Amino acid sequence: PARIIFQKGVRSLSKLSENVEGKNSLLAKLLCNWATREWKLKDLTVAMRLCTEALDVDPQNPFVLTLAGKISVQSGKHEVARQLFQKAIAADRQFMPALQAWGRMEAQLNRMEIARKVFQSAYISEPDSQYILQAWAHAEATAPSGNLARARELYAECVAKHPTCRAA
Repeated sequence: PARIIFQKGVRSLSKLSENVEGKNSLLAKLLCNWATREWKLKDLTVAMRLCTEALDVDPQNPFVLTLAGKISVQSGKHEVARQLFQKAIAADRQFMPALQAWGRMEAQLNRMEIARKVFQSAYISEPDSQYILQAWAHAEATAPSGNLARARELYAECVAKHPTCRAA
């Protein structure tokens, strides 16, 4: 039933005149939401196809670019993912979801020098973000070339800044 609703929404938006302000943005958002649902259901092929459709109408959408990057990571296409994350950041220099996803991917690949640079960039933009602090700390704690002492520092900073944060 959800797919039918998404399909009807896409058809309705596609029928609107090109002159309707925000049409492409709305269509990209709808396709991104649908792609997210398919990604969560583990249908990576459909999810990526929907991202591609969304990028056809809104090629600089950082949400879609980041989602496509995450799907590429799951598909083992790390270079494609890296390029997508970089495009998302080029579209919005401080787009935390792209920075976080890119840093996590690099850490999973045990490329901690790159991961640290990406996390540092995110941290400079949002030094109080518990999500960035947690992601960076987790990367340091779990990557083979991670730094456990640094992980402890980052978790401690997260708790100091966000005392009610259960994850840290």
